[in-house]
Amino acid sequence: MKEIVYKVIFFSLTSIIGTICFAQNKDSSKPKWNEGCPSSLCNLPTLPSIYFDKNAKLSLENKKTLLAIIAKLNTNPYCKVKVIGYSVSDENLKQQRLSYDRVLSVVNYLVSNNVSSQRIIFIFGVEGSYNKVDLLPTVEDGPPILPRPS
Repeated sequence: MKEIVYKVIFFSLTSIIGTICFAQNKDSSKPKWNEGCPSSLCNLPTLPSIYFDKNAKLSLENKKTLLAIIAKLNTNPYCKVKVIGYSVSDENLKQQRLSYDRVLSVVNYLVSNNVSSQRIIFIFGVEGSYNKVDLLPTVEDGPPILPRPS
């Protein structure tokens, strides 16, 4: 039995107030309501990480990986992506900036290849393996860009 999923967006003149999703089975007259949009609307598997050397420049291999991710995003319109950059320490300003710059490189590449910034969640400075940026599929909302640490 196939379900039809509807997404309703409530908005005012200045901003989105919230979203509600509901699914209706073709054989049933009663819809199933959910608060927010269920994660089942995003059917992307785990996405590959982007690895960097000493700077924030995307390599040719990174760009090929990102193009494959973009193709997957294009076939999954309900999916958004968290772009997460890491640093060794949240107190090291140099590492925070490098984490930020790496996330920005990935985000800029996605946007330059027609991924809406509204589908991107910008996260940087998470403690972890500082030479990579993770891309995680999600249906959550979040900031498409944040100010650079100063």
